[in-house]
Amino acid sequence: ILLRHRSGTVGRLCGQTWVPGDEGRRVVLAVLGVVLWGRMTLTGLFILRRRFGWSEAVPVILASALYQWGFAMLGAGAKAPLGALAWVGVALFAIGSVFNTGSELQRRAFKEKPENAGKLYTGGFFALTRHPNYFGDSLWGLGWALVTRNPWSAVIVVIEVSGFVFSQIPTLDRYLASHYGDAYAAWARRTKRFIPFVY
Repeated sequence: ILLRHRSGTVGRLCGQTWVPGDEGRRVVLAVLGVVLWGRMTLTGLFILRRRFGWSEAVPVILASALYQWGFAMLGAGAKAPLGALAWVGVALFAIGSVFNTGSELQRRAFKEKPENAGKLYTGGFFALTRHPNYFGDSLWGLGWALVTRNPWSAVIVVIEVSGFVFSQIPTLDRYLASHYGDAYAAWARRTKRFIPFVY
């Protein structure tokens, strides 16, 4: 409703008048939101077979809300029709989604085999980066930001990537190193931490 009317409750609370932008852009932004929701639901309910603690669940919920509302609100008023930059964004969103969900599916298939019980998975996307799910998240976040055509969307991407680089990745690396020992050390020597072939 907010995207279709010239003003809305949130707009009034913020002292702003919400003017709908290009309809094609608003449709694409909405589709990206639905795809993200579907992937997160699939991952949370069917792919990951473990319990989520509040320390993990709360950041995921907050981040999801930030993406869904932030990108929609920032991009909804862009008047320009979809151009090359937006379609580059859609492509990055798709590639990032494949990295994120694809890596989880690959790891699940490995873990389901009895002979792999207790082993560290280092194949598939995990041979390119130790955290392909976070790399994928960063790619689709960047892609979604490009679709908004709003430079303020970069703030969301910076927050997302900073959380990965300075908090989640170091924490997970410490856990993996203590849990898998030499297997993790060997994997870390030959595989980049976050961005394939770069970092």
